[in-house]
Amino acid sequence: MTLRQAGASAKPPCTRTIGLPVPGRERAVSLAATSRTARTARRCTRRQWCGRCWPRDNWPTGWAWTSSAHERFATVDALSGGRAEITVGRGSVIESFPLFGFALEDYEVLFSEKLDLLAHLLPEAPVRWEGTTRPVVVAIIGGPARQFAPLVDLYRRALKQAEQPELPVGVHSPGHVAATDEQAVEEYLDPFVDYMNRLGRERGWPPMTRDHALEQLGPNGTAYVGSPETVARKIADTARLLGLTRFQLKYSMGHLSHAQRLECIRLYAEHVAPRVRELLA
Repeated sequence: MTLRQAGASAKPPCTRTIGLPVPGRERAVSLAATSRTARTARRCTRRQWCGRCWPRDNWPTGWAWTSSAHERFATVDALSGGRAEITVGRGSVIESFPLFGFALEDYEVLFSEKLDLLAHLLPEAPVRWEGTTRPVVVAIIGGPARQFAPLVDLYRRALKQAEQPELPVGVHSPGHVAATDEQAVEEYLDPFVDYMNRLGRERGWPPMTRDHALEQLGPNGTAYVGSPETVARKIADTARLLGLTRFQLKYSMGHLSHAQRLECIRLYAEHVAPRVRELLA
């Protein structure tokens, strides 16, 4: 959601965040290759799975091959009438390096190569963008947003020191919108706890208790959960605190049902986004 006056754009961007992997060799493929199956993958004789033949059901969670990420983006862009955006980032997940036989020391080179490939793939399909720059997006998955104020301030001071113009900043955080605060918490709490504890087992975090989870769902926590008014006010507070121009809600969490996710998207688009722009006007 871009934080600007309602009516500034007839079609606000439909954001989809796609993490790019560093491992594996890639090759550009067309949209006609989107239906490749595991049977096709078994015929691949390359030492590493290539982007064209990777069986899609077995992709590591949260990752996508560069060529396949482009295919997915192009599909979403077409379905949304040109409102899709692709966000490329580097997060804290490093388990894929040894999995694919790469050294963490090659972090910069591997990312640069994949980013360069994506840049070459994008011109093959229509790419639309409103504005002149893309925001830096801070992924906040734990703790209050105020903890990240020094990081955002450092980023802006670094730009000034480098004599560069100030660039936009966004935030990406989990959340869920329902008709009431009580309904949103009831639907979201168990999936949130289960999901965070699964990540904790993989990465060495301590278990999350329900009391801790409720803190994260509260006014000072990382999750934006509640009625449209509650979520809108929390987003607006974060936007003022960090000087945001963009906010992305990660609405997919754990075993939330498809119907609950669709309702969350509807409430977010029809009620939360307009209310945030109203509060920031």
